[in-house]
Parts: sequence; C-alpha cells; structure tokens
Amino acid sequence: MSLPWPTHAGIWLAVALLCSPAVHADTPPPNCDIRKLELTPIQKAKLRFIRMEHKSAVDHWRSNQNQNAQRNQISQLLNRNEFDENHAKRYVFEKYQGRMQLEVDELRVQHAFLQVLNPQQRQEWLRNCLR
Repeated sequence: MSLPWPTHAGIWLAVALLCSPAVHADTPPPNCDIRKLELTPIQKAKLRFIRMEHKSAVDHWRSNQNQNAQRNQISQLLNRNEFDENHAKRYVFEKYQGRMQLEVDELRVQHAFLQVLNPQQRQEWLRNCLR
C-alpha cells in the first residue's frame, strides 16, 4: 500500500505501535508517553492524519478476513487420511500473508511517526521507547 505523507496512524496509535506487543514482547517502558515530547500543533495534526489512514488500513484487513474459508481449509486438511504437508504450508502461508503486509504497514507507520518528530524528539523517543 503506497501512502502519501503523512501516512498511517496518529498520535496514540503511533505510540501504541512503537511500543506494541507486536514489536516488543514485554510492556512499554514507563518513559514512552508521547506527551513528554511536547509536540507542536502541526505535529499533532500530522499524527492524527497518520492514525486515520492506518485505522482505515487495519479495518480493511480485518473485514477481508474470512473465518469460514479458513475453517473449511483446516477441515479439509485435517479430514484427509494422511497429513499433506504441502497443503498445510499453503494454508499457513495464505493465512499469514495478509498479516505480514499489515506488519509491514505498521513499520511504515512507525517510520512516518518518527519523520514527524524533530531530531531531539526522535532521539528521546528512540532512547526511551524503542527496544
């Protein structure tokens, strides 16, 4: 998905993504409060725009998830007399292909978020929030 600047998610989503469990296995550091960056009104507006676009992309991805099709594929795989590893690999690849793109999009959001920050804010955020 190619996005014009500003891209995907906004202030609070950018914070959540940069400190999210998808990126970090443990909880965000206590210094990961975006308010400490003292963003300008322009920065806040850019981040709100990023948030709106990212939310739209996530909603689109979620709406394209077809639970019934996934259940049917699993049922076909498990009801065979012998396990078909190639079929299983195809299923897993198809299941996670969309999620992989969503993860790439989330990295794009993190990058866009950092581009909104001035050098000092970026340094502070990376020092305190990125592990």
